[in-house]
Amino acid sequence: MTNPTNIFNYVPHDVTQWKITPFLTAEERASFNSVLEPTERVWQRLPADFAIKHSLKTFIKAQRNHIACILQILDHSNIIINDPKLLKKAIQTIKNYVTFIGSLQARLIYQYKDKAKKSACNDLTIFLDSEYFAYRLYITQEFRDQMYDAFNFVEGSQFIRDVNP
Repeated sequence: MTNPTNIFNYVPHDVTQWKITPFLTAEERASFNSVLEPTERVWQRLPADFAIKHSLKTFIKAQRNHIACILQILDHSNIIINDPKLLKKAIQTIKNYVTFIGSLQARLIYQYKDKAKKSACNDLTIFLDSEYFAYRLYITQEFRDQMYDAFNFVEGSQFIRDVNP
């Protein structure tokens, strides 16, 4: 069933196949195919490790956002600890990061990016063992167990080979 709002339904197949797609990168081609009907999609071989590289880019961008939030929390820890509302938000941000690190999607990244695996292990070690970590008094045992599980998950992810995004 065609989508009447999609402009590419009105473009001849030869135009999409031979005039538009040769100028698209692999990522743009994947996005372009997502708006086309299944019978009109461009079937060109994607570069080697394209899916892994795309996942790496996405994961690294998300990890940087999480780390920026964590660093902001750590920089303002004196203010946050004295405000229960901010403290709750800070602990939730740390929980989100730990969940993010221990997710199944992250396993692919740990298999193909050794630096990401070491970074995740380092972050979890700081949260678990550092006596300088200002929020250690506000972390429940259940959350501490979740962090240990995430640490074991990351450590248990076998590194295959390095792929640069």
